[in-house]
Amino acid sequence: MMISLDYAFYHIERVLRMMRGDASALDEMDISTDGFWRSFGTIIFALPALFFMWVESSQELISQGSDLQMGQIFIRRIPIDIISWVLPFAFYPVVLKFLNRPHRYSHLVIAINWSNLVLYYVFAAIILISFFLPKTEAITVTLGFLMIATLIASIVVVTHVIKISLNASAGLAAAFVIIEIIVLYTLVYNVEGLLGLHVPAPL
Repeated sequence: MMISLDYAFYHIERVLRMMRGDASALDEMDISTDGFWRSFGTIIFALPALFFMWVESSQELISQGSDLQMGQIFIRRIPIDIISWVLPFAFYPVVLKFLNRPHRYSHLVIAINWSNLVLYYVFAAIILISFFLPKTEAITVTLGFLMIATLIASIVVVTHVIKISLNASAGLAAAFVIIEIIVLYTLVYNVEGLLGLHVPAPL
């Protein structure tokens, strides 16, 4: 279901407030059935940001000695990132039933979709900046620290979003985020290895 720019910016503003811990922002979002399906339109809106990330990861892989061409890397990378976005949603009903919060499923999916859109553009902005900077060791180290700091900050703000979406404690939200990160990224890492998206370390 297509979404307008006005609709998108409205929800981006609300999810940014959620990231700052404003619980009232969730009440202003479209939590209807239409809102649920419209939130998946964020994947389309995120494609430009994802493109920069795919280019960067492809260049890095090639520079490390991968035998794959950029097009081949894209063909493998695109479905991994799209599936890793939506795959957790298939397991949320089981998790939420265990947490006695099955009625918060739509709230959670909608908030996560809009959060992902924001965060992908944040990371893409850092990557885009790196394209225009000289490849000196100092700049590479600085950008590395910036990326790590941004990753930590993203975990914190997503924890706020989860806490509000589930109407849960900070501890429960943090545990939810940490477990999902461990499970999802372990799965993604192994799938990437099977698809040749890792370059073995030289002996």
